[in-house]
Amino acid sequence: MTASEPLKTKTASADSAIGGMDPRTQQALDRIKAALSRRKGDDAVRFFKEASSVGLIPGDGDVLAWLQETLGTEPTDMLMNAYAVLSCFYCNKGIVACEDCKGRGHEPDGTLCSKCLALGIDRCDFCAGSGWFTINHVPHVLQPGVILRRVVNAGKEAEAVLSAPIPVVLHGEPAGARKLGAKLLLQVNRLLGVLENMAVGAGKLATQNAEAANVARKTIAACEAIAPRLQERAGKLLGVLAEAATVEAGITTRSASRRMAERRAAFYGGLATSKSFAGTLLRRPFIFSVDPPMSPSGNSEVATDTRSDES
Repeated sequence: MTASEPLKTKTASADSAIGGMDPRTQQALDRIKAALSRRKGDDAVRFFKEASSVGLIPGDGDVLAWLQETLGTEPTDMLMNAYAVLSCFYCNKGIVACEDCKGRGHEPDGTLCSKCLALGIDRCDFCAGSGWFTINHVPHVLQPGVILRRVVNAGKEAEAVLSAPIPVVLHGEPAGARKLGAKLLLQVNRLLGVLENMAVGAGKLATQNAEAANVARKTIAACEAIAPRLQERAGKLLGVLAEAATVEAGITTRSASRRMAERRAAFYGGLATSKSFAGTLLRRPFIFSVDPPMSPSGNSEVATDTRSDES
């Protein structure tokens, strides 16, 4: 049987772990294991889903133990790792073009787009900006292991992001800091998306069983520890964008460009002091419960005059 051949069989059960296994079930397991040995995690996941859909792999609660006995403990761990890093099918690392402003960063009337932070880029609705295959599409019995792996990976990446220096805005060349600040801001947002998705998934596991409840506790604790630090870093990066816009306003010779830069400076400066980034792609309601309204005063939320003089 080749990798492209369709699978057809009777429903497998956990009782057929060793003796009496359907030959096609064994072939399906061999195909999954071969893909894992070649480090083709996406293929392994696809083969696993295909085999499950036609009953070659049991769908009951004992499937994890069944996989460990038939596929092997290490390959089963590798399969969960493959699910943990499976990319979202609908976006590129959690981002898509903003539908509100059509990727321009501002509305047709020139108003800066608050939702996408005037960047023209929004988070993917399918994966909530995490960039990963959503946890509710992972087989239920594998979810605790996948959630734990994703949180650990997100924690490691978050530490690297948080330990990196804040971009410095140079008076004569603010564009470099602005571009780097925006790039890092999107990276922070993706990590917040991962944590939010895992926090929601963990909440659903809490009453499943003792092991799943333990994973849920660890996940929520990790989110509570990491997310506020990432939120604080987002505020600082927004401050970089505000500072860069201020410098740009001071050095540009075109009046329209200067007014545009001044409005960006006010926009980012107001958002930098926000408690929840309400109304923007940075808003994470399942992590942060505080959601003050967008303030027209600009004291704690987005400043008011966001109209653009340029298209």
